[in-house]
Amino acid sequence: DGQDAVRADAMTNQVRHAKRDHPRLAGPGTRQNEHRAGQRFDSFTLRSIESLKIEHNTNRSTGKNQRAGDYRACRASATSVRSMAASPPSPSAIWPLQWKIGLSDEGSLRMSVMNGRWVVCTGLLLLLQSLSCSRARADERAGPAKDDFPYVRVLGIAQDAGYPQAGCRRDCCRDAWQQPQRRRFATSLAIVDPQTQQTWLLDCTPDFREQLHLLQSAERPTDTADVRPSRLLDGIFLTHAHIGHYAGLIHLGREVMGADGIPVYAMPRMRQFLTTNGPWDQLVTLNNVALRPLQANTPVPLNDRLTVTPLVVPHRDEYSETVGFVVSGPRRRVLFLPDIDKWEKWPRSIEDQIAAVDVAYLDGTFFGNGEIPGRDMSQIPHPFIEESLQRFASLPAAVRQRVRFIHLNHTNPALQPDSAARRLIEQAGCAVAVQGEVEGL
Repeated sequence: DGQDAVRADAMTNQVRHAKRDHPRLAGPGTRQNEHRAGQRFDSFTLRSIESLKIEHNTNRSTGKNQRAGDYRACRASATSVRSMAASPPSPSAIWPLQWKIGLSDEGSLRMSVMNGRWVVCTGLLLLLQSLSCSRARADERAGPAKDDFPYVRVLGIAQDAGYPQAGCRRDCCRDAWQQPQRRRFATSLAIVDPQTQQTWLLDCTPDFREQLHLLQSAERPTDTADVRPSRLLDGIFLTHAHIGHYAGLIHLGREVMGADGIPVYAMPRMRQFLTTNGPWDQLVTLNNVALRPLQANTPVPLNDRLTVTPLVVPHRDEYSETVGFVVSGPRRRVLFLPDIDKWEKWPRSIEDQIAAVDVAYLDGTFFGNGEIPGRDMSQIPHPFIEESLQRFASLPAAVRQRVRFIHLNHTNPALQPDSAARRLIEQAGCAVAVQGEVEGL
């Protein structure tokens, strides 16, 4: 059903971000005496981590404690190897050499001047130990349930209609019709708290059925029987009344799940829209959903360690207000802002908002002007990715790295991993969100 490809794609993206965020994983550094041996080790380690992440995504629910023990064990055994490196044989036992070998606290190998049989043998031992520790450390970092901390999972990255889009036979969608693994769901995030076993959605898309299955497969892989809807979701937060952000509510009605009072959080106009227009008003009348009020800039506590705060943004508000959300956890914060007209129309500074969070999922609907032939794109305003990259260029690199573009239209070339548009985004220090990726809170 394409889920393995989605998970593999997500894990590869996490490795890329780990490599970018942590200098010890990024390579041997800039010191002149750090040579190709370290570079080859780094590449080998990262490839191994990629494989481990895919394996971890399958076995996370049963192996977390074992992996933590593996990491502690290999750190302990690395101590003995470190001692060996600190006490080499006398110079008379080997030919003359200059040597410097060490194992960093994060399990990252440092080598200089790889000469002599003893150094090569010791280096191999260090490589094996460091590889094991690096894999365990990377697996801990990637694992969403590490220490039972909450996290967000990306359930979709496409614009309202998903990818490919209905009726499109152009080049932009042709490959996705022929290769199901290239398809992407409409934009949505899940908030998961493993400690309390609670789950919430940010937006309820037309792809709700598949996204709920993706979420169940990842979070409840051992469930074999039907689960009551009230146990599947603890709430849904809606950004606005455009079809890709609320139409999935139909699955909560008596024709499908027959949900019982699932909380749906909405701004005042959005609540009025749901209560005065069919078929949505029937969901309210039959208590399939229980509407909960949102107020701008007012945090909504989900439990003792999670809050969601709505931020009003300018957009085509034909039927409701439009908001983004800041999700705050015990350690980190995530901004979810899939729709806005233009950054300069917002009274807030988008640069300040990015700097205030750890990850920012931002409107990347279109890459550039003229992307939709025959359409006046001023009638469907969004900040073009090209504009955003130019605007964010003055931000420090560490802040730009927090940006993940999301809500990509089917015409957006950045959907294609090997496109020039994707390369420009990555060269600018930003990224495109990956369906299935996980970010801790």
